[in-house]
Amino acid sequence: MPEPELVPGSVKIRVEYGGICGSDLHYWRHGGAGTSIVREPIVLGHEIAGRVLDVAADVSDVETGERVTVHPATFPSPCATYNGKTLHLSPDVDHFGSAARLPHTHGAFSEYVVVSASQIRVLPQHLDTRTASTSEPLAVALHAVQRAGDLRGKSVVVNGAGPIGCLIIVSALAAGASEICVGDLTDYALTIATKLGAHRVVNIAHDETLTPNADVVFEATGVPQALKQCFDCVRPGGKIVQVGMLPAGDITLDLARLVTREVDYLGSFRFLDEITEAVNLLAAGTDLGPMLTHTFDVRDAETAFRTALDRTISNKVVLQFVS
Repeated sequence: MPEPELVPGSVKIRVEYGGICGSDLHYWRHGGAGTSIVREPIVLGHEIAGRVLDVAADVSDVETGERVTVHPATFPSPCATYNGKTLHLSPDVDHFGSAARLPHTHGAFSEYVVVSASQIRVLPQHLDTRTASTSEPLAVALHAVQRAGDLRGKSVVVNGAGPIGCLIIVSALAAGASEICVGDLTDYALTIATKLGAHRVVNIAHDETLTPNADVVFEATGVPQALKQCFDCVRPGGKIVQVGMLPAGDITLDLARLVTREVDYLGSFRFLDEITEAVNLLAAGTDLGPMLTHTFDVRDAETAFRTALDRTISNKVVLQFVS
């Protein structure tokens, strides 16, 4: 593809690192993520950090040479339906590496990207760009925690210890959760969950049970069969937050307990501006080192994607675009 050119109000970035997201894996394996189906060639990637190469003449608050991460979405003007905290749900949102609209919006797994200056989040000097590439998925986790409400002193279950599940652990702890139980099918993932602060881990493959009567349960796998476990362990009057991207189509689920136990079942999709909070958390010293398991040169992208697919050996896999 040709090197992108500046337009008014934009910033040109030399990408240094980009994290592989579960949605990238879905696009690669299945040609779609949730309800977004690939209908034309698309560049993937929306978890990036890098260095500013150039800025448009009308941009005054970003400087050449600054290290930055990028909010992957640009938002439309507010309207009667989508405004305030729901603006990110508008069908008119442009999001890096998304097939939701046609033509598709190319992602940022590229040497250079040009973005609106409003998407830039400048990094403090001590925060490296490899770590900062996790700002976007951390923002997804922070948004899910915000959807759950006040977690101070609450017991939490996280179903799934992939990258988002692990980041929910970090976010829930930052929000004051008192006890966090994490379930997964692999011991490798659960080891990482423990290092990130989980108080109890459960290997569901061994028929171990999640902590019962949890105040809040985060479903972070996107596997329909996992939903039963979530309903089994949430307390009456508790909350289940669906963070994992479920497949499109009908799902068989016994929802009687949703009524008789007055359980709140909440969806969580991307985020509005929690990426700013994510950068602040990372800058304050939040250590995500245990989950950053692999870094591959972009020329080894296929190996990187296959590694990210294998949950027995990897968690967050990052592509490196600079030597």
